Amino acid sequence: MPSGKTHDRLTYLVAPLVLAGGWALTASVGTATFAAASFIFSGLMFGPDLDLKSKQYYRWGPLRWIWKPYQKLVPHHRHDLSHGLMTGLFFRMAYFTCILSLLWVGSLFALSYAGMGEVVKGAQESSASLFTWLGGQPTHFFLAILFGLWGGAALHTLADQAVSGYKQLSKGKRKASRSARR
Repeated sequence: MPSGKTHDRLTYLVAPLVLAGGWALTASVGTATFAAASFIFSGLMFGPDLDLKSKQYYRWGPLRWIWKPYQKLVPHHRHDLSHGLMTGLFFRMAYFTCILSLLWVGSLFALSYAGMGEVVKGAQESSASLFTWLGGQPTHFFLAILFGLWGGAALHTLADQAVSGYKQLSKGKRKASRSARR
């Protein structure tokens, strides 16, 4: 399995290709930039190794505690819930969305309970503005972000699979070579 440094290097090496490909496909520098930024974020912070105490996990700094339940939910490292090409990203996205929602609702409840109704009202208005803005974005904006997130995680998984496959192939060749010598 490649080291964390190798995964990081691959992410940085491929990101310009994502940017160029996104620009070529959409003719929009902005959309391509969102795709590349999402790709880098996924490769460095939102990838399959969040199921371990990994480089990705520690990059969350004081917020890394939010990934503890995720680590308990994933049965073992390289399970489809973490390293699956489709299921891994969607499971992390669903998990992260649930955690953010719980934190948001919990914060609003606590503020309301503490008698800070004006702060709650302001937060609700800000949320409404954000959702209105998001609703006005074109579909390709969201697709670019989704592709970037998926691409960063997929690169990680594919690199793991390539190294594992190479090791298996090398191991088989060594066994065959030893058998032939006997």
